[in-house]
Amino acid sequence: MALCKCRAFTKIIKPTVTTISKHNYSVQNACSDAENEAPKKINLEDKIAVITGGGSGIGYAIAKQFLKDGMSSLTIVDNDKQKSLEGVEKLIKEFGEEKVLFMEGDVTDSQQMDSAFRNTVLHYETIDIIVNNAGVMDDVHWESQIKTNLNGCVIGTLLGMQYMAKSSSGDGGIIVNIGSIMSVIPSSGFPIYTMTQFGIAGKYNKYINRCVAQNPKNVAKGLVDILEKAKPGSIWVAENDGEPYEVKFPSTE
Repeated sequence: MALCKCRAFTKIIKPTVTTISKHNYSVQNACSDAENEAPKKINLEDKIAVITGGGSGIGYAIAKQFLKDGMSSLTIVDNDKQKSLEGVEKLIKEFGEEKVLFMEGDVTDSQQMDSAFRNTVLHYETIDIIVNNAGVMDDVHWESQIKTNLNGCVIGTLLGMQYMAKSSSGDGGIIVNIGSIMSVIPSSGFPIYTMTQFGIAGKYNKYINRCVAQNPKNVAKGLVDILEKAKPGSIWVAENDGEPYEVKFPSTE
């Protein structure tokens, strides 16, 4: 997971999740003079989150884990209304109706995303955490894949800056960009998908030699743990139901 702290917000985190072989490489992504600051403990009890692709899979698992850990409330943005409402109903049943807001929206459409962010602020008064989780793996329909995986992250990040920046009456916040292992280890079998994932973490190492389906619950628990540990510029991986760990690459300096 790549963490970058900027003056406009408290933190920005770009996580890379799913599976990876353990390597002893390291990277320093210089973002600002805040890079060397120690992470501050996150209290989710007073936080509001927006999670894209949160109606199922990893996004749903993150939403559930956030609420389980005491998050105040969250908004799920997803273009699959039917499947998402099934997930939202489960969350409401377990945590309460006031805890979850569902907004149907396409992450590639900036107007729909802006509407989701704006309605979240109107409903909950603020936004503290953005999780850009929506993504697809489909090199056949590569144009829509690029729009979803890259444009979706860009749109979500820019809107996060707009709505959470102190210059816009925000209180700062956290932006999390979820990517697969191909963010750091490219696959020749899925070159276009790999490109979209590389755009999230911006660093990669050796060719992937295995691919195992990731447990969404492990990613969700790992993300909460990473929010407590990650330093600016770091890249973290959650895999095989184990503890998340930092991946480091050789410095070019």
